[in-house]
Amino acid sequence: MDIIYTIVLKFIFVAILYVLLEIIHKVAIERSKAKKDVNSIYWKWGIFYYNPDDTRMIVPKRIKWLGWSLNFAKPISVILLLSITLIYFVLLILSLK
Repeated sequence: MDIIYTIVLKFIFVAILYVLLEIIHKVAIERSKAKKDVNSIYWKWGIFYYNPDDTRMIVPKRIKWLGWSLNFAKPISVILLLSITLIYFVLLILSLK
């Protein structure tokens, strides 16, 4: 019984390791594609999108499956981010009382 248990645990470990390596490989491929992207000049420090000529306020991230980002060239984006941050801290302070 212990041998079967050990074999199953090893199989699960190898499967998890395989999935993690596949994810790392996919991220590496996406990063290399993002570095070749023409719009990379609009990404400040690689994480902040700043393009005054782009009319969109919310833009997809360089690595598409990571989600969306704000266009920080638009003042409304900065106001939105500061408002959300302020609401968060107000709620945090109120919850501590």
